[in-house]
Amino acid sequence: MLHGLVDKERRLRIAQADDSLEDVRRLRRILTGITEFKRLNVSGTGNKPNTRVRTLYSKFAFKLSQSVARYRAAREALLTLSPDGPWMQRYKILDDADVRGPGKECNEESEGRFQTSWIWLTTRSAGSASTADDEYIASMRAEWAKAQARVERWSEETELLTEEMRRVIAYFEWKSSWWRARRGDRADPTCRSGLSAYAMKQADMFKELAARCAHLWTPYFRSEGLAVPWSARYASSSPMDIDDADNSGTDDSDVESDSDM
Repeated sequence: MLHGLVDKERRLRIAQADDSLEDVRRLRRILTGITEFKRLNVSGTGNKPNTRVRTLYSKFAFKLSQSVARYRAAREALLTLSPDGPWMQRYKILDDADVRGPGKECNEESEGRFQTSWIWLTTRSAGSASTADDEYIASMRAEWAKAQARVERWSEETELLTEEMRRVIAYFEWKSSWWRARRGDRADPTCRSGLSAYAMKQADMFKELAARCAHLWTPYFRSEGLAVPWSARYASSSPMDIDDADNSGTDDSDVESDSDM
């Protein structure tokens, strides 16, 4: 007898949580529509129209707070009736930060980093058909399209960033080879030695720049599971070798300047 009452109470609370969550979504769509209507048609028209819209918004916001309270009460009851039940995968903790959407609001993060609240992603019960199904499906279709666009944009940005890094290293390598090829351009023997030394210095500088960039970027690519072919060319050297080369190069230049003096 008692077990039957517990089961009936559990099903009642599940229905209450489902209806409350549906009301939260419905009221959020209404509030989003009011905000958009105010932005397009009321803003800048005077205090009286703005006050009317604000009063209407506050009315639905109060209803929203009541629906949120009903959902939280139903979930608390379910925690007592069935602490480890399968309902926990669907009826999650509803924080104030979760009561948002559909879509991104003005004070939220950029479109590229926006994450949809879980209230719009949770599955709906089979018997929760309502007259607002078409509106819900339409809003979720728009959110899915935006999320898909964000995924494609981030994938494109990853490809562009990888290509930009490759081009930077390729440019440094080409510039190093270009300076090495300039060593014997001058036929005048009086300045050939100095120009050759300067060309080698520039070539080594660009080579070290390429190695530095490779050592800075390769750990990131490895952590993200991205394969870049140019990282293998710099696997044998280390940033410490580059720092030693810089120090030795500085010492040589100091010795040359001292000898010139």
